Amino acid sequence: MPCIFCIAAIAVAATTIVPALLDRMEEKLKTRMPDLQRTAESSAVRQWDGTISFESPIRGSTLAPVKVTIYRNSKRARIQVMTHDLTPVEAQIVEDEVALLLEATVVSRHDAHASAVLERPRIREESRIRETERPESEPPQTV
Repeated sequence: MPCIFCIAAIAVAATTIVPALLDRMEEKLKTRMPDLQRTAESSAVRQWDGTISFESPIRGSTLAPVKVTIYRNSKRARIQVMTHDLTPVEAQIVEDEVALLLEATVVSRHDAHASAVLERPRIREESRIRETERPESEPPQTV
């Protein structure tokens, strides 16, 4: 399984996620991802895998594998760009285009390349904060 390059969490602007809304989302995704396949279905989740074509500012027309997961109860979704071959800007374009198809808003993003392989991004951020708040007379602390 390829590792996840970028993840966008999105909020779906609907009062409830009903089967008819999920079917409409699937139809809209199929307009841009002809190979779209439903890969998971339960009372809480629906998931699709597919390849989207988008216009890269660097390479022109480009394909990207994407996994979309809808969490029905929380009215949230996750868009996963499943390749390391895109730049962060290209991955963001893909996330934004998928969110537009879902009529959803991106509320957070995570770039797996920005984090060390085994290091949690939150720890890195806390470390940076502590480092900047440290008086100059103190030696740096290791986290």
